[in-house]
Amino acid sequence: MASNNTKSRTSSGKSTRKSTTGSTRRTSSSSRGTSSSTRRRKKQARKNVDIAVKNEVMLIIIFAAAIFLFLCVMHIIRGLVAEGIRDVMFGLFGLLAYLVPVIVFLGFAFGISNKGNTVAIIKLVSGAVLIDCRDYFLYDNGSECNDNRRISCA
Repeated sequence: MASNNTKSRTSSGKSTRKSTTGSTRRTSSSSRGTSSSTRRRKKQARKNVDIAVKNEVMLIIIFAAAIFLFLCVMHIIRGLVAEGIRDVMFGLFGLLAYLVPVIVFLGFAFGISNKGNTVAIIKLVSGAVLIDCRDYFLYDNGSECNDNRRISCA
């Protein structure tokens, strides 16, 4: 690499080196590097904000759906669709249908806040399976006690 430095003598007789074009290039190249890294940081920050806004909007929508499910189950909203939702909820979950909207919202909130954490997702799925299995277990035991056969349900 050729040097663009020139030697000059000062009044005391010492020689100094002056750069004719090197400092200008370094300044412009360093400012280009800074501006591109700044642009990258701004773009990443914008992307993070977009993801946060998307997550908040999803939580608001899920919260509204959970409230709608709860109002359908409580028989506050009446109509053909609400009755169908109520029948499906009680058919799938029994008395647990009153708690399902709350569980659904909390589960989605937990999943969104732990996005990318596989251990948290495994815990969430296993909790959903446990609640589902518990419901089926209680339903099966209850149906045996209500038979016309004389079975002690102690």
